[in-house]
Amino acid sequence: MDDQERGGSPTSTLSGPEGVQDFLVCSYNNAAVLAHTPSGTPCGEGVYGVNLDLATGALRPSGVTAQLSPNPAFICPHPTLPHVLYVSTERIDANGEVVQFFRDAEGTLTVGSTRDAVRAGPSELGTVAHGSYRSLSAAPARAHR
Repeated sequence: MDDQERGGSPTSTLSGPEGVQDFLVCSYNNAAVLAHTPSGTPCGEGVYGVNLDLATGALRPSGVTAQLSPNPAFICPHPTLPHVLYVSTERIDANGEVVQFFRDAEGTLTVGSTRDAVRAGPSELGTVAHGSYRSLSAAPARAHR
């Protein structure tokens, strides 16, 4: 991916204290509206914070969570504003959504705005540069080869 595109994933890396890498992780929370059956038990909140100790490899919950339902699937950080990120929701019973979050200095996530993804179950989320502006795209699944 070149510097004109920035894709999302089920995780997003955040800066953390020395020797620690912080992540936000999406977690399905309503299997009844998914097109597939994930293994395991759906979690309750939706977006979780996790700390990775770079020296030991230990993972610990960081306490940063955002309630989002159903099924937050992909996180995409804003390309130039480190305190802004976007999360898509995945479902088949209605159109998914793209939700904008703001992250404060303590890591708390607050919903900014919500938009219809204009399709059920967007499976990718990313930003693409178009001259002097960027667009945020929630795309359907691509065929995997």
